Amino acid sequence: MAAPKDRSWSSCSRGAREVGTMSSMRHLQMALARLQALLEAMPKDLRRKEIEGLSKELRAELAAFMEAREQRSLCSTFRPPKVRLSHATGNIWSFKSTTRSFHRARCQIGGVLIRSGTVRRRDEAEDLLVHLRHAHALSGNLEERLLAATEALSALGKSVTFAVTLDARRWVGQTLESPSSRCLSETLHWRRQAEAAEAAGWPSIRQLWMDWQRLERPRQFQHRVRSAETVQRLARRGDAAETRKRLRQEAAGRRLERSYLWAKKRAERLLERAMEPRREERGGRTRRGDRESHVRLRLELEQKDSDFL
Repeated sequence: MAAPKDRSWSSCSRGAREVGTMSSMRHLQMALARLQALLEAMPKDLRRKEIEGLSKELRAELAAFMEAREQRSLCSTFRPPKVRLSHATGNIWSFKSTTRSFHRARCQIGGVLIRSGTVRRRDEAEDLLVHLRHAHALSGNLEERLLAATEALSALGKSVTFAVTLDARRWVGQTLESPSSRCLSETLHWRRQAEAAEAAGWPSIRQLWMDWQRLERPRQFQHRVRSAETVQRLARRGDAAETRKRLRQEAAGRRLERSYLWAKKRAERLLERAMEPRREERGGRTRRGDRESHVRLRLELEQKDSDFL
């Protein structure tokens, strides 16, 4: 009667161990997913350094987990991204004098704001805007598109002015502009400077914009000059925003470091726990192999003894 009881107890114990192993693997996968997310949030150089600092077993387990996760994402059903319909590009800028109204067509192409010459009828300005939108829709590079817009408006006898936009919305809440210019080569040079400044951050944006404010402008563009008080106010606002951004980044970096150390320790602990059944299984196979070889050797000796007798 004791044998069935022992068998039932061993089967229950084996089932409990299987359930515990599945639970450990599930927690390990969750820890690896957390570890992967934290590594992806790090800068590239720091991420490479932290991956090299992982143990060999954890690095291999993380690589296998990431590969399996990528395969699952590739096999999942593809859903095309939603396309958000934007408003039509460009607009009509209208202003009044004491006796009459005037209109200008405006359109931004690749970070350059194009303004047409002033016209008295709005329908004429709308016709100019159609030509600017056509140039905006072209597939060429920036110079070709700006040249196409210039030629289209020049064919209608209208002048064109350019102004380079400088994206400073993260710091001062608005887009800054260069002085107006009629020279295409100068505009392209300013656009290249603006791209480099936007990639470098607020100090470079501030310096470039200050350099633009010190440029001499033709008389017809003097009405666009900002006052010194406005320039200093925007500069102080940008400096304060840059300071707040730096403090937030430092705090986020410290939080990321603490979270990563915790996730790394947890993944190592769960990996060690998950590897115990594997070691036991390998050990069991080794013991079974030893018993089989021992039995086979004993049978061979008995066969030899029988042949000798």
